[in-house]
Amino acid sequence: MVVETAEVISLNGLGNDLFHLRLWAEKITKQAFPGQFVHVYCGEGESLDPLLPRPFSLFRIQKEDGVLELIFRVGGKGTSSLSRKVSGERLQLLGPLGRGFTESHYFSRVLLFAGGIGMPPLYSLAESSKGVDFTLFYGGRSRSDLVFLDEWQRMGVQLQLATDDGSVGHQGTLVELASSLLLPQAADFYYACGPKPMLKAVKQLMDNLKIPGELSLEERMACGVGACLGCVCQTVDGYVRVCT
Repeated sequence: MVVETAEVISLNGLGNDLFHLRLWAEKITKQAFPGQFVHVYCGEGESLDPLLPRPFSLFRIQKEDGVLELIFRVGGKGTSSLSRKVSGERLQLLGPLGRGFTESHYFSRVLLFAGGIGMPPLYSLAESSKGVDFTLFYGGRSRSDLVFLDEWQRMGVQLQLATDDGSVGHQGTLVELASSLLLPQAADFYYACGPKPMLKAVKQLMDNLKIPGELSLEERMACGVGACLGCVCQTVDGYVRVCT
């Protein structure tokens, strides 16, 4: 974990308040791996408003080039400020943070479950894995919530799409779609990231199908290193810190 001043390479709008941010952050990129996140200080110029950094999962980790890519949705003061950054501007980052995923190359058949903005960490996982047969169940409110579909297909990932309004793929939830297609032990492992209700439903389905896996959780937090206890989450084994 390091504090690094990163440079904005590009910032592109994806529609529906989604943005794709590319940063030159050589130190953090060298240490990062899929499933981890960074804290970004989003204030304008020298401003400390907002005071607390915002956590973002890692969409792409380009170690050779020192480039880190994030996808975020504008939802408040911090992300609104971040959406106005321009090429050449500098940002303070803290990272990489979090435990990250178990490496997927240990498995041959892997299921991915992405709900909305939960897609980015699963992309970096698939991109870093070779010789793994991935199937992605990707859900959102509408077609505009589902981004980088062509890039997923170029990686050879099989896509199963679900939208609330039926604008693309199955009309309904990704869990409904998965339950209609999957058989017991249909994969060696799964990874999931998205809203809590989705994650709960995914875990229940995977438990029923006897497929082990990992969930990537998101919580509001202050420190990102386990000290503030602001991101605790209740589990069957008691409370745990999401950031560590």
